[in-house]
Amino acid sequence: MFLVRLILSILLVVNLTICCLAQQPDSTTKNYLRLRGNYVYDLSHRINVTALGVASGNGLELRSTQNIRYRPNETGKIGLRISHQWLSIGFSAGITNLQSSKRGRTEFFDLVANSYGRKWGFDLYYLTFKGHYITNKEIVDLPQFIQNNSYPILPDLKTTYAGINAYYIFNHLKYSYRATFIRNEIQRKSAGSFLLMASFSYFKLNTDSGIVPFDLRSTIPNQAQLQDGVFNSISLMPGYAYTFVFKERYFLTLSPSIGIMSQLQSYTTADNTLVESKSGGTVFYPRGLARAGIGYNNPNWYCGISAIVDNYIIRLPGQNQLIYNIGNAHLYIGYRFNVPKKYRRYEDLINQYAPEKIVDDIIR
Repeated sequence: MFLVRLILSILLVVNLTICCLAQQPDSTTKNYLRLRGNYVYDLSHRINVTALGVASGNGLELRSTQNIRYRPNETGKIGLRISHQWLSIGFSAGITNLQSSKRGRTEFFDLVANSYGRKWGFDLYYLTFKGHYITNKEIVDLPQFIQNNSYPILPDLKTTYAGINAYYIFNHLKYSYRATFIRNEIQRKSAGSFLLMASFSYFKLNTDSGIVPFDLRSTIPNQAQLQDGVFNSISLMPGYAYTFVFKERYFLTLSPSIGIMSQLQSYTTADNTLVESKSGGTVFYPRGLARAGIGYNNPNWYCGISAIVDNYIIRLPGQNQLIYNIGNAHLYIGYRFNVPKKYRRYEDLINQYAPEKIVDDIIR
């Protein structure tokens, strides 16, 4: 049943995009580019060099008779990204010695890739964290956390997040997602577009001692005291994006997507009870994702802030639920350079392997 829903969702996205492609000029024609130029200034032929600072917002919240919020002890990161056409290469490094001992130690690995095409977009992510702390420490009534300004720590709590989001931009003739999030275009006039997104996600948690501290176990129902689990989800989310443009250079972008999610669950509680959903879930759950950005963009340089927050709900028996978020915010400043003449002959080769072009060729 779960596989059937996955196939039906993919077919729905493909059918809708084929209808849209039939209604608008082909994105490779001169007529399309001329019409689009009234709203969007294309700078993808130049090289973007961007310096950025990254703050992450990944975490969990158990909502039950007591709400418990967990976070890995992440540090801020600084990085550099170079972009040309659809290709973007970057690296970042955590700011060392900022993991406070009062929040425990977290071992983490994160790999996030975003592709913003004119019509299609993709998000790929894989993140692992070992070691979490409880942010609302006041719920654990132990005096040492108050006296030392420290936090309850779960050093063996390990979480893994992996997934893919794929979306289609309906009004790609007048609207540019790229202008806000990879900045190789400029949105010249205020405009917006409906979006349709399909996604698949994998979430795993594991801990020897359970996610509920011993001092709280008498107040939390057994079915909410998870020890380990694997949760696979498929989602379909319509959304809308709009960019407000002020004085041709300043912009504000808001882009919420809200939809439904079906989930396959397999988990064990602290009393060794195994729970599995064998049908792929007969109930659909809400799912939300939001992107936003604000900044300044001119043909030579740009600066601003952009953010993405991805929200998932895991329904447990009774009124219990586990919510996890994947998110980050970028503070950036960058400059654009022309491609040196001796390297311009490679541009056609780069465009030949653009993900958006490959997807269009498959549909046709």
